Order: sequence, then structure tokens, then C-alpha cells
Amino acid sequence: MSEERNSNDVEDKISIKEIHETFWRCRDFELSHLWQRSIFLSAFLILCFTGYGSLLITMLEKASLFAYANLLAFSIGVIGIIFSCLWIMMGKGSKAWYERYENAICAFERKSQYMTPKASHIGGFHYQNIQGYELPQIQKSFFKGNGGAYSPSKINIAIGQITLCLWSIIVLFHGAVAIWGKDIISLKAFTYIILIGGSIVILLFFCAVFYRKIYWLHSKTLNNE
Repeated sequence: MSEERNSNDVEDKISIKEIHETFWRCRDFELSHLWQRSIFLSAFLILCFTGYGSLLITMLEKASLFAYANLLAFSIGVIGIIFSCLWIMMGKGSKAWYERYENAICAFERKSQYMTPKASHIGGFHYQNIQGYELPQIQKSFFKGNGGAYSPSKINIAIGQITLCLWSIIVLFHGAVAIWGKDIISLKAFTYIILIGGSIVILLFFCAVFYRKIYWLHSKTLNNE
């Protein structure tokens, strides 16, 4: 009777294998929902950009409504900053959780008391130790079909960072117009600011994309292979 009770107690306890499978399920859940969570906020950002565009048209076409439209544009910019910050926090939070689960899986699969010697040799994402494994070719060229050393989770966060910068510029611009009036807007100066500023932004962006040691959008693991 006592032996039967002991066997039932063992069956009721959580096994090491079940814990390992739970870590994998949690990691897969965070990865699969990484972009789905951002889609929720993207709807609000699209509404903000749409509303801002319509207000810009009003400012250009109706001089009598310029001051009101400018203040509304400033307000939309503030809302855009808030949603951009939420986007970044959501992306970084999701990334932090799935990295925790990956680290737990790595530690789990490298321990000899949990795994067989052969399994621990290739466990913890050490796929390069698998006999016959060939490293796929990685290229950064946008015009080739090979895989690239980029991190989807970092790209997701970068979208929020870029929109945060855009909305911050918009808020500063409309705040300056509200304080000093629309006379500060010179068409010639404004054109130079847009052209020079845009060129600098594009240059910095492509430097971040193609320079290997800048890990803003790159995966360190893939870059070091």
C-alpha cells in the first residue's frame, strides 16, 4: 500500500522534462506574440499620423485656422510620443522575457545531470557542434536573397525609436511656431533644413545598418559566426 502511494506521489510531481518543455513553450509564446502586441499600438500611431497630415493641410490652406491647427498638431505630437514610448517598452519587455527563457534553456541543456552527454554537447543552441552542420551564408546586401545578420526583435524596437524621434521633432517644431509665430518659417531655410537633415538621417541609418560593430539592428550571435 505504501509503495503504491509512493508511486502515485512520484507521478503527481512535475518532472524535469516537463519543466524543460515549459521553458520552450514560454519562449515560443513570447516570440510569436512579439509583433502581435506591436500591431495593437500601430493602429493608434497610424491614426496619429493621419490626423497630423490633415492638420498640416489645414495649416497650409486656411490661414484663419493656422494657430488652432498648430496647437492641435502639437497635441497629436505629444500623443504620438506617448504611443512610441509604449511601443518601445512593449518590444523591450517581450525581448527581455524570451531572452530569460532562452538563457534558462541554455543553462538547462548544458548541465550533465539533466541531459545525456551527447545531448548536452549540442544543447543550449550549440547547433555548430552537430556533426555535418553547415553554416548558412549571411549577407547584408538588400539586393540578394541570402539571410542577413539582423535581429527582428531589435527592428521592432527600432520602429518605436524612429517614430519617437519623428514625433519629438514635430512637437519641437510646432512648439516653436506656437511661441514665436509662423513668421519663423522661411520657405528657403525650411527647404535647406529638410534636405540637409534628411541626408544626415539617411547616412546615419545606413551606417547603423551596414557597420558590423553597431548592434542597433544586428544580432550579435549571427554577426560573430
